[in-house]
Amino acid sequence: MTVTLKQIAQVSGITAFSNFTISNSGRCYVFNPATPIIIYELGQGSTYPLVGLINGSNAQLISSGLAGLDNSNPSPIWFVNAILTGGAVSTSAGLVPLYVVYNSSNNSINYTNNIQPSSGSPQSFQDIVLDFQNQVAYLFYHSNTFSNAIIYAISFSNLSTLISSLQFPSTYTVAYITATNAPSGFSINGSALVYYNQVFYMNAIDGSGNLYIWVVSYSSISWSSTFPSAPQAVGTLYAFGVGGLPPVVWGEIFLNYIVSGSSLQSEILIYAVANFNSTNRYFQSIAIYSFNLSNNTATLLYSLNNANAKATAINMGGIIVFAQLISGSMGAWTATVGTYDRNLNVYQSSQPFANVQDLSVSQGGYAIVVSGSSSSPTFTIYQILVDTTPAIQNLTYSGGTLTGTVVDSTSGQPLANVTVFLIQLSSEGDNWASGSVIATTTTNTSGGFSFNISQTGYYAVYAVP
Repeated sequence: MTVTLKQIAQVSGITAFSNFTISNSGRCYVFNPATPIIIYELGQGSTYPLVGLINGSNAQLISSGLAGLDNSNPSPIWFVNAILTGGAVSTSAGLVPLYVVYNSSNNSINYTNNIQPSSGSPQSFQDIVLDFQNQVAYLFYHSNTFSNAIIYAISFSNLSTLISSLQFPSTYTVAYITATNAPSGFSINGSALVYYNQVFYMNAIDGSGNLYIWVVSYSSISWSSTFPSAPQAVGTLYAFGVGGLPPVVWGEIFLNYIVSGSSLQSEILIYAVANFNSTNRYFQSIAIYSFNLSNNTATLLYSLNNANAKATAINMGGIIVFAQLISGSMGAWTATVGTYDRNLNVYQSSQPFANVQDLSVSQGGYAIVVSGSSSSPTFTIYQILVDTTPAIQNLTYSGGTLTGTVVDSTSGQPLANVTVFLIQLSSEGDNWASGSVIATTTTNTSGGFSFNISQTGYYAVYAVP
């Protein structure tokens, strides 16, 4: 497998980020690579971290002055014409949520840590998932002790209140939960929440650094319109050790799909890191696990000591992509993009970057390299390209026939003999992996394919090389 990086945008002279250093997780999110619009997590002085926005040639610290900002800001979501993200701020009362909204219609950005959704315990805003079928957003938090989870279910119409006016909606239902038979030192140690087929999946660790997947069905939760007085013990914990690594301290989870014959099998991929180097703020060990959702078993796919990787990773169709620090120290790294595939291979991009401030990866398949001086850094966005990654183009429906072309997303050349699945969905916005595979075909020498569709409904297509 070949991993290449294609430069698509660059912004220089970001004086708003002067004298910054990178947080250990170094999260960043690319929304519009052409503008570019980036949300970047960083530190300044002795405060870790701050969150900054780059919008074209403009930049600002959107959390300047918020000492003690928690570094677990959630994966942002696009909702209508806005981006919603956040995190938490340390106060004398503990952690309180931080909400950040970028409005694309007027290029404005606002944030607040002065709204509490309830009188419950202080909490850190961790992640957001959207249920399009039921038009509900689930906002995921952990309690101040990290041992309890808090999930607010908010209708899409009420979510608009939070985004438009930075006021927490008055109408919601809330779950305050802890794990049944939780081990000593139980902690929700990552920011990711997966919601699939009305089941929540969260990753956790115990006091010894063993990994867990916490599985909680929606129906088992006692949802309330007011914050409960005590957490409800619910769900099942599945433990699977640390795979020979030192105690794990952080994990990322991703919903993924594997083609098995003519069906699609669901799994959760876990990217775990251990052995934190506090001086240079990176992790020296990584492990990747697969958690099978059909039988709730975990398999260690890969582990590597001396990996010198950052805490966050992304999933590109079953390929885990992470930022790898080859050598150096803070402010002067030689860094590259590392990838893991299902053939148990780890690859590095052929384009290492020397003497850089930072390299991070973003959902959507982007890498952001920060170079230059700390007083005037340069942010360069690269698209991460993996060979023979299929992309579907020219999708057209006419006269009962759906046609399209599968190309290599790197070269743009047509891909022959690629399997294409036709998937029937229950409703618009439904998760395609929860649909039913009703037909398969293989692309011709020009990458073309077609399906005959006689029944009105919602469909998706999925290509596998």
